[in-house]
Amino acid sequence: MLEQHITGNSALYERDDEAMTYAVTWPCLTQGDNMRHAYPLDGDWRIEGLQESLLATLSATGNDNDNDSHDDKRAVIVLYDAMQQLPPLEACRAGLWVYLAHHSLRAYMARRWLSDTTMKASHKESIIKARYFIHDKSRPLWTHGIARLWWIGHMLSRCAMPSLEEGLFLLFLSPPIGERLLAYGMSAEIFTALMRVMADSYHGDRALFQEATFSSFLTRVDIIGGRTMLNALPAKELYQRLSSLATDSLM
Repeated sequence: MLEQHITGNSALYERDDEAMTYAVTWPCLTQGDNMRHAYPLDGDWRIEGLQESLLATLSATGNDNDNDSHDDKRAVIVLYDAMQQLPPLEACRAGLWVYLAHHSLRAYMARRWLSDTTMKASHKESIIKARYFIHDKSRPLWTHGIARLWWIGHMLSRCAMPSLEEGLFLLFLSPPIGERLLAYGMSAEIFTALMRVMADSYHGDRALFQEATFSSFLTRVDIIGGRTMLNALPAKELYQRLSSLATDSLM
């Protein structure tokens, strides 16, 4: 059903008007925690003016691919600064992000993801499905065009990195690895230790920024008990254990 609605209405996603809102979102979002309920965008969520600020983070020619991380790093800072008071429990609700992508921030979304006029229709539809909707547990909040910005900011705010900018640099150095780091390190302690290990690797041989080596590293973590075991360790021992596993991954 979702695919059919995207195919039938994909042209509307490039329009910054209410036609996209009513023709696309309300008919197709009728299942689960999507847009059944209106979300009051007030209180400590500084939504007013946010779209203009996000548009200003984009390069002059637009930004429609998955690899242009410079603009995304700036967008994380802008969006999280505006919405940092959002409770994490609310940030887990798919409907909030689907609502923002289709309503309050739709102009930003269109320019960020759909500005390539040479894009094939099938590719455009796959981008709309991945970046405007949260529909598949195997592709969670980290892939949504707006939710990913908030969650990156939130995770890094809980991480004992020297600065937000350094954390963003490491996460976006390899976007696929960055997404896996976010998904794996759901606790602040694990994520902090993982980011420290990644920083060590960056200032060393940078081997963990190669996908094969990083996959081997996470496999070794899973073999010894994964997140269940790691959560039981004190912070110092957790970092030391992960550092040792990172070294073993190079052998």
